[in-house]
Amino acid sequence: MPQFGPHAYGEIEHAIESPDVQRYPIQLEWAINQGFEIDHYQPLLFMGDSFDDLFSLVDRLERWMKEGKLSHVAQGEPSVNEADLKSFLEAAV
Repeated sequence: MPQFGPHAYGEIEHAIESPDVQRYPIQLEWAINQGFEIDHYQPLLFMGDSFDDLFSLVDRLERWMKEGKLSHVAQGEPSVNEADLKSFLEAAV
């Protein structure tokens, strides 16, 4: 089962073994409109059959972008609070 996305060991284990995860064959229309939160493992994951299938979806996504078909998709990850960002950057110094 190829994994497209999870990078941390815990995420991969969660994606494969957790009974709490809903797994669906990837459909580009679903994936581009799927919201997500960055502070916990995702409860909904999409599965692909191969890297060739993934590359084909990326090609289709690129065509849609060039044709202007992605004007009304999910907004993406949550916005960043300026105070949180400043605090993080100051702590990193």
